[in-house]
Parts: sequence; structure tokens; C-alpha cells
Amino acid sequence: MCAMIADLEAHFREFLPPRDELLLKLEEEARQEKIPIVGPLVGELLFLLARATQARRILELGTATGYSAIYLARGSEPHHGQVVTLEASPQ
Repeated sequence: MCAMIADLEAHFREFLPPRDELLLKLEEEARQEKIPIVGPLVGELLFLLARATQARRILELGTATGYSAIYLARGSEPHHGQVVTLEASPQ
């Protein structure tokens, strides 16, 4: 807990850029189907980490809906990065 900011997560949510239709659709699907996703805060962090490290090859274990893979792919795009994502569940 931060002594200066009571609700740190809410504070950071104020800085989130607008999400496109695809991400909003996946968020809604996750809510309705109770599918765990990282959410937009962690998604933006993944984007920034992929961008900052100039990631070119990313392996994601556990795809779910592909929500986090989108952030990773977009973050690695300037360096022609590729995301390989694996899902154990056939559903």
C-alpha cells in the first residue's frame, strides 16, 4: 500500500490510453465467461516491457483469449517481433 496514494490501481487507471474495439470485446467476453485475463493495467505493462526490451521473440504460456498476446505483439511490432503462445486447454 502506498502512503501517499490511497488506491494506487485506480490512480494508474487514470493514465490508461483508450483501448480499441478488439481489446474491449475481449474484456467483455472475459467478464461474461469468467475467463481470467491480465487486464488493461498489466497489458500496458507488458506492452511497455516488450517495447523497452526491443523484444523480437516472446513465448507466452497460457493463451486464454489471447488478450495479453495482443499487448506483447503490439509492443514488439517495431522490431518485427513474434509472439508464440501455447494453451494446454483444448477449450
